[in-house]
Amino acid sequence: MLGQILISSVSVGAIYALAAIGFVMLLKAIDLVNFAHGDVLMAGAFLGLLFYGYSGLPYLISFALTILCAGILGIMIERFVIRPLKKPTLMFMVTGCIAVSMIMRNVVLLLAGADPLRVPSVFGDMPIAIGPVRFIPVYLAIIFIAGILMVLLHLFFKFTRYGIAMRAVMSNREGCSLVGVKVNGIISLTFGISAALGGAAGFLIGPITHAVFDMGVIGLKAFTAAVLGGMLSIVGAVIGGLLLGLIETLTAVYITSAYKDAITFGILIAVLLLRPYGLFGSKHINS
Repeated sequence: MLGQILISSVSVGAIYALAAIGFVMLLKAIDLVNFAHGDVLMAGAFLGLLFYGYSGLPYLISFALTILCAGILGIMIERFVIRPLKKPTLMFMVTGCIAVSMIMRNVVLLLAGADPLRVPSVFGDMPIAIGPVRFIPVYLAIIFIAGILMVLLHLFFKFTRYGIAMRAVMSNREGCSLVGVKVNGIISLTFGISAALGGAAGFLIGPITHAVFDMGVIGLKAFTAAVLGGMLSIVGAVIGGLLLGLIETLTAVYITSAYKDAITFGILIAVLLLRPYGLFGSKHINS
């Protein structure tokens, strides 16, 4: 039982962590909470259904195309919505994100309908047993693939020119502009990578939740994970996602799954009230 809870909680937490990293990246780069991020995750689930379910493309190619399309979507949101609204006020950008969210949700509702659509899994739906532990293979696949993506992101930030530039812009946008860094281009790339992570999370979670137009609520849970971890810490976002996945799984197993969403958002309110800089953040330092 403990093994099943651990695998389930880590897999769900990994999805929250991937999406939470996207929130943190944009907050560090331009002080923006992207409320369209959850609907980019939703788009990832439907892109997975389109590429792998309907078109019959190989799984890895479908995954790569989903990440690419989600990344392009993020760049388009930055270029055509956020950049024109960036100069007036932060509230304009937040409102723009909410508008994009509603547009995406209603377009998918119009095209795909309101009923959840089953997303096939290359790993199958039959539980497998390892000793006393029984689980669906897709849960282990989520943990493995999400882990690889996080490692690749870490290597990108640490060893590539654009990754180092992104870290610099996240730390000091104005200073980077003064020394000749093309800040607008880096911010656009940040939007693209943030959205790509959201799309990957949607692709991975699709076979479990099915694809449905309002699954963007997962993005709000990822935002809760980011707040729990500290909002300005990518490592904190990962830890917050894993903690939230564990809390949700324990709630579903030992109390009832009907209350897990209420408990999730109750945690969000509690953290904002009692420790607004998160469990792993700092009052003074952007970590």
